[in-house]
Amino acid sequence: MEKVTQAVLVGEVDMVLVNSIDRIGREWGMTQAYIDLLTQHKVKLLCIRDRLLFDKQGVTCF
Repeated sequence: MEKVTQAVLVGEVDMVLVNSIDRIGREWGMTQAYIDLLTQHKVKLLCIRDRLLFDKQGVTCF
């Protein structure tokens, strides 16, 4: 997670791909804070198993 966060902060990525949202954090507050960090840096979060895409517009089910 630390390497991904550093890549996000320096603008090296535009999307983070995870199998499930629980890979980001076990507690919703921590997970939401990380999603906020990603969207502030214009990075999308794609959660395959949950079929969710988080971006600056919000969350989309696919």
